[in-house]
Order: sequence, then C-alpha cells, then structure tokens
Amino acid sequence: MIAHKLVSAGQLLVVQLDAGQAVWCQPGRFVWKTPNVAVQARMIGSGGDAGGLLDRALATAISAGRRRLAGNAAALPYFAANASSGLVAFAGEPAGELRELRLGAGRGWLVVRSALVAAERTVGFGASPASLPGGWRPGQGAQAGLERLDGDGSAFVTGAGGLVELDLSRYGGAVEADPDRLVALQEGVRVEPRRRALAGDELLALLLGGGRPSLATLSGDGVVLLQTAAPVAAEHGKPATHRQGGADGIPE
Repeated sequence: MIAHKLVSAGQLLVVQLDAGQAVWCQPGRFVWKTPNVAVQARMIGSGGDAGGLLDRALATAISAGRRRLAGNAAALPYFAANASSGLVAFAGEPAGELRELRLGAGRGWLVVRSALVAAERTVGFGASPASLPGGWRPGQGAQAGLERLDGDGSAFVTGAGGLVELDLSRYGGAVEADPDRLVALQEGVRVEPRRRALAGDELLALLLGGGRPSLATLSGDGVVLLQTAAPVAAEHGKPATHRQGGADGIPE
C-alpha cells in the first residue's frame, strides 16, 4: 500500500511517491505537490493506469466535458515521481474526513462518485453498475453516480462530517441506514431500498430527516462506509467546494 499521511484534522491527504510510483485523483481534489512530482493527463481503466498520454483528439473531447472516453476508462490527473521521492496532497470535504480503502484479493469497492478522492496507479475503474446490488440507484444526495474500483492497492474517499465504518458481520449480517449517507461499500454487500416512507408515517419520515427520507437495508458480507453529515450537492458533477489550506505532513 502506498505511503501516506492524513493531516489538517484528517481533511488533507499527503502521499509520498518513491521513484516509479504514481497516483491519480478526481478533478478538483489536488492541493499541492513537490516539483519532482510530474503531473500528466492519463486514461485510467480497470486495474489502474491504462497507459499512454492523451492525444489532441482526446484532450478536445475532455474539454467538451466527456471525461469517459473508452469503455469504463476515465481521463484523470496522474502524478508520478521522477528519480527521487516526492509528495503530493489532495483535499477531502470541508469539515469532513478522509479514509483509506484497501483493494486486493479479488474484492473491489463500490464508491459514490463524488466521494472518490484519489488512488494509486494499480487501482482503476471496473465496469460501473447502473445501480447498487439490490436495485437501488443513487439519488441526488448520493451525487447520482457510482464507481466500481478494482485492482490491488489503496484508494481514498471522503465524506461530510465523519465516516462510520460498519462491518456487517458484527451486526448479524444486516443494518438499516439512510441511503443518502452511503459513501462506499465492499463488493458482497447488497442494498435493498424501501419504496415507501418509514411505516407509511409521513410525520415520522419528516422528523427523521425532512423531505423524503427512507431506510435501506444493507446486507451480506463486507464493510460499509457512511457519512455522518447531510450530503452537500455538487455542481456540474464536480466535488463540493473544499478548503485548500494545509499543514505540511511527511508520511512516516
């Protein structure tokens, strides 16, 4: 797993890149880097770096807003160390928290698109599902999209407020949660939505969250990450505005 450290009260991720190592990030998450870390635009596909710099035609497509260009691959910022070790830092949500996800042994993660921050080069995008296992589709609160991460290595996600990690095996294999709090889940977890408000009681539903809150049953085998604060809407598919202050931090 790539060397890293969380600083600024867990809101800033600082990654140490040795020679030959690289990391990619979601647009809008980069904060700072040392000069010996090069940044390029690359295609990221299943299992990580899909290889090759972007040519002029691909760059034109990206400028037109089409980040996904071939299958499940995406054009993203890509940071690589030169001959010596370097540092690169990425931001999470303001007043939020960052968390590492570890991939490997054939077990990936499903991540809400706006929650994804960065990942090392050996992690990439698998075939993205149209809906979560069980048929639930992310709504506005979940930023209307999912990414399936595969490969072997570390990825990093963020959430509003704090992040709660639930291992379903500790709760008899199932919990019920507000689906709009969902940040990430391991493959093997199912999400089964309730189609109506809680027990049909509109007043209770209103008191629980306002608007149209509901419960979803999370079941199966694996870990789920939930955010504790209400999700914040993003504009034009970009992450919510985040603070770019930072403290120096060198991974140990």
